[in-house]
Amino acid sequence: DGGLSMQVILFTYSITLIALGISLSKALKDDLRKLANIGAIASVVFVAQMFNFPIVGGTSGHLLGSSLATIVLGPANGLLAIFLVLLVQALVFADGGVLALGANTLNMGVVGVGVTMLILRFTKQYSSNKKVFYFIVFSAAFFSVVIASLFAATELVLSGVTTFKYSLPPILFYHVLIGIGEGFITLFVVIYLTKIEFPLYVNDESNLTVLEHLKQSNKPLIGFGMLVLIFSILSLFADSNPDGLSKVGVNILNLGEGSAFRLGIADDYSFLGLDNFLGTLLSAFLGVLIIIGLIGFPLAIYLNSKKPRA
Repeated sequence: DGGLSMQVILFTYSITLIALGISLSKALKDDLRKLANIGAIASVVFVAQMFNFPIVGGTSGHLLGSSLATIVLGPANGLLAIFLVLLVQALVFADGGVLALGANTLNMGVVGVGVTMLILRFTKQYSSNKKVFYFIVFSAAFFSVVIASLFAATELVLSGVTTFKYSLPPILFYHVLIGIGEGFITLFVVIYLTKIEFPLYVNDESNLTVLEHLKQSNKPLIGFGMLVLIFSILSLFADSNPDGLSKVGVNILNLGEGSAFRLGIADDYSFLGLDNFLGTLLSAFLGVLIIIGLIGFPLAIYLNSKKPRA
């Protein structure tokens, strides 16, 4: 946020809204109980993004999550999950900014989901081998980050704030390293979700929902809770250095702060001004509660409408 021209902002919002409209239309035609799956994965991606891991040169990286969401939820629901995360970050935590929400969703959501689906479809015939499947998951996550960073660089160039020659080398350098981290984190979560019997789109379990699994076992619920707790605790030890794109934007391109929408609840993940471990942990739980609330309300209405009437 702060580096995009109004033309680029409007263009990226247009593409993003079209993609979200298509995804929402497909989601509404599907089993709405899958909203529970979306809420669960969006919660995991939200807390996982709070954990910045160090890379090089006073720079950090964090999970984008588009590959993870696509592998678990499929393209339509995966995009909705990423948008939900970015929306909550922009409106509640002043992270990303409202003006850049269209571009962020395009890069991290639309592009990330698209790259992942292309790789999954072209390698589907080889995915029956577990080791090969793990390599595919890692590769999809890695390339989703690298290609998304190319789109971000292009948007900055089209905004007139830099040139490819000046911005592309550092952006690619940092995001190749971040992509490696993305690959390992995504692989860990996918293996973990398989262990706790969470239904995965990539395993042809696209017709199953978490709610159906919970009728047979509480393993998915307990496992999901543990995963959110793990990443929430990891967020307490997040690297304080800026991520790759922020590093380039602030230190190399001298971009401004932009126009983040600030509610004062948990700006920059400091809950009510608590700029410490407690503030970070409360911010993580607040974000998860908001996401679950946004998903849980329509889900509850839908489930109630399906109850037999006397």
